[in-house]
Amino acid sequence: MLQQTRENFSDVISARDIKAPAGFIHAYDLTRLMIAAIEQAGLTGDVIADRAAIRAALNRLQVPVEGLIKTYRQPFSAFSPDQPDAHEALGTEDLRMARYNGQGNIILESE
Repeated sequence: MLQQTRENFSDVISARDIKAPAGFIHAYDLTRLMIAAIEQAGLTGDVIADRAAIRAALNRLQVPVEGLIKTYRQPFSAFSPDQPDAHEALGTEDLRMARYNGQGNIILESE
């Protein structure tokens, strides 16, 4: 992933050059999920129909999506009052505590 980032962003030489790593990681994973949904739904050129198809595909992704945080297997489902977390792709088991060291590197805390 870092190599692809270097190829697409000339100012990124090392992982430390990514100024907002949490935002970058989440954006990367969400983009991968969106691409998978678009591929599953297919595009017809009808914006209204395509939006509905992509939304439905996000709620029932058929293939696992490899992200930076984890491999997402059906990360979303249709929202209902009985399923308030239906649109939360991450759960408490996906959270990690970290801190910055004196050089500005992110250090993951031990489990």
